[in-house]
Amino acid sequence: RTNSALISQAVYLIENGVKVKCEADTFKFEKQLKSAQALFTKDDKNIKDETIALYKTWDDLVKNLGEHPELKGIVNIVLSKKVKRFLACLTKMKQQKGGTKYDVLLITAHKSKGMEWDNVVIAQDFPLDKILDGELQQEVNLFYVACTRAIKNLYIPELFYNEYTEHTNFKTEE
Repeated sequence: RTNSALISQAVYLIENGVKVKCEADTFKFEKQLKSAQALFTKDDKNIKDETIALYKTWDDLVKNLGEHPELKGIVNIVLSKKVKRFLACLTKMKQQKGGTKYDVLLITAHKSKGMEWDNVVIAQDFPLDKILDGELQQEVNLFYVACTRAIKNLYIPELFYNEYTEHTNFKTEE
């Protein structure tokens, strides 16, 4: 769903020797990541991203993450002290951009609209509780788009499957 989850998965795969094509704006992500790190370390002169620059302090950013689900992943990277690892993998991704030889294609649900693949794996960064409750129709629609890209196999997060099963069983017993 989000670029931060997509890039996190790309980093994991790259570090494990998988050739990845990642359809994400790695330049923007890198700028946000470096800016978030600068905000965290109070290095104001290196906050170059306009979204991160809206926050005066690290605590302000953390308090307002609910408004920006994309930034949650970036904050988690900074807090986990993995910024250097991510930046190294982003450099590799940028160098490989445009290459046709890859083992795995990573793409957000938004960008996948109208496309199909034999195998689709849904990441765990959808707001599953809100999808199951039908609270956010926009998220329900996006999840539908992502799931319907699969021709042969669809792999959904185990947590979602378990919650879905529990949710539908509860509804049928009423």
